Amino acid sequence: MNKPKGRVDVYTHSEMLPAHYYPAFKKYPNFIGNYGNAWWKQKEEFESFNGPILLTTNCIVPPKDSYKDRLYTTGAVGFPGCKHIPGEIGEEKDFSEIIEQAKKCPPPAEIETGEIVGGFAHHQVLALADKVVDAVKSGAIKKFVVMAGCDGRARSRKYYADFAKALPKDTVSD
Repeated sequence: MNKPKGRVDVYTHSEMLPAHYYPAFKKYPNFIGNYGNAWWKQKEEFESFNGPILLTTNCIVPPKDSYKDRLYTTGAVGFPGCKHIPGEIGEEKDFSEIIEQAKKCPPPAEIETGEIVGGFAHHQVLALADKVVDAVKSGAIKKFVVMAGCDGRARSRKYYADFAKALPKDTVSD
């Protein structure tokens, strides 16, 4: 992809995949995609990403020296030898160093292609609410199951999808 000069493309990793369905992020043309798979594959995937990486949660695996100079942390997460961007929630943070580094790095090495369907949030549920209520009243729906967890993009990480498909037909799962 030919990006405009000086633009920094932003990718999410792992469990941040759902962020790509948030309407507020649609206005950012540099919010490109999701790179990689599960948090525990950081050592392989951060190596080929080539650009700087900002970790905002505690899902950090001790980084390899080969990309440690591109790894930044902020908020509650930190790691010895990695640069930390200070600032609490609601405070303005200075990301200028990571942005400047991103402008000088080669693009990520492609590790996979494809698309995934997502974005089933409250708007979809509310749009179908009357039909769901009618189905409960008629007995067509007898159970609701709420699943808390996430599959990954890799086909091998589809535990919850497989579980949902195996539920009885009169069950609604989320």
